[in-house]
Amino acid sequence: VTVCAVLKDRGVRELITVSIEDNTPEFLSHHTDAELLVNATPVGMYPNVDASPVSEEVISKTETCIDIIFNPRKTKFLQLANQKNEGLPMLIFQAIKAEEIWQGHKIDYQYEEIEKACERKLGVNE
Repeated sequence: VTVCAVLKDRGVRELITVSIEDNTPEFLSHHTDAELLVNATPVGMYPNVDASPVSEEVISKTETCIDIIFNPRKTKFLQLANQKNEGLPMLIFQAIKAEEIWQGHKIDYQYEEIEKACERKLGVNE
């Protein structure tokens, strides 16, 4: 739900969500022109690090892949996509947004500083 809300706030015109039941080759074959694929499931999270929510074939047809999982930092899903859009930054930005909502005020932060912090080893499995 949060991912969908953020994408809509950022101007995404068409958004298709895929449930576990819909994650079939037949269903996915009707949606092969995605620009962005976001894994918002626990599939691939430690200790099940060899799993991917979709096949390499589906990933190969997608321009950008993002995984909200932060452990491991580079999931099987991202390895197949050969990209580095890992879940740790999303976890941090989600926490900032939640704090803003709860405290009722904007938190001043530098996006670049958070990105740099995410690059360092933060005790999260590789």
